[in-house]
Amino acid sequence: MSFPLFRLPHLTIIQVFKNMSHETLFLLSISTKKAKNYIKKYLPKQFLTADFHMCQLIKVIPPDNGPGHFRIYGFCTVDWPKNAIRCSIGNHLAAVYLIMGQIDFYWSRSNFKFIISSFISQIYICWNCPKISVTFNGRYSFQHFSILTEELKRNNLGIESMYFLRNESYDEKLIKFLVECPEITSKLVIDSEIDDFFENRHPCSFIQVKEFEIKNCAWVYLEDFMECKSIRVECVNARNNFGVYINTFIQKWMNDVECPLEVITITNCSFAFEQITNGFRKPFSHSVAGISLQVQRNDGKHILITLIENILKMELIE
Repeated sequence: MSFPLFRLPHLTIIQVFKNMSHETLFLLSISTKKAKNYIKKYLPKQFLTADFHMCQLIKVIPPDNGPGHFRIYGFCTVDWPKNAIRCSIGNHLAAVYLIMGQIDFYWSRSNFKFIISSFISQIYICWNCPKISVTFNGRYSFQHFSILTEELKRNNLGIESMYFLRNESYDEKLIKFLVECPEITSKLVIDSEIDDFFENRHPCSFIQVKEFEIKNCAWVYLEDFMECKSIRVECVNARNNFGVYINTFIQKWMNDVECPLEVITITNCSFAFEQITNGFRKPFSHSVAGISLQVQRNDGKHILITLIENILKMELIE
């Protein structure tokens, strides 16, 4: 296939590429080897973030034009939509189908490793080194996750953030991953329903990511994660004594001046502000928005505690 575009002056080609949507660039990249080479040559510094939802949905998030969604399928060719555009990826037949602003990619093989490898290679060719955000669905095993990380490393792609959904089969492999997590990502989001993970104690500071978020949480031992810079907890049916525990935790945080923790946010707080701040210096500061209290740490810094519309925030300030 020949494109008149490639007969234009190089500066013109570059400008055309920059004005193309990310979906168009992707389609162009899988059309011919020449297109791949031109895209890689003339857009070497373009930097995007890609969201990999490992439940047959892959999302590429452009910085300016809003999200573009990509789904991958390994169906046999007879199941492909009639209007899908046939093409080849590597030595294998593929098809591209645009429906309601979403691009579906069909491969002639259902092998998970092949599909992920092909797609990541194409993204690397298109956009030269995006950071990757991964949503790890319970439908997949850690073997699939290992395949994904292998392909990312092979293409020199980094993981910007990870989101683990519930999966009973994680077992000890999840613990092993979390220990190694700082080498892979700076942001980690976990659904706390997995094996009651957060209702058990873990070695202190075994997670050291910059941003740590826990969803659907009734209880969490916050001191296990004090090596993180930011902790966010989305409470659901919080236990009655969680407020008392938070009070104890704040006192420990006040004495531990070496930990890097700067801010904790807890949503859907059902406990009273007085329960959280019991034993601390009064008075509280009341405002239309909510209630707050500032307490001093041993190093002279302060922890500002606020409760506004059931959102509790504890922030280290000068």
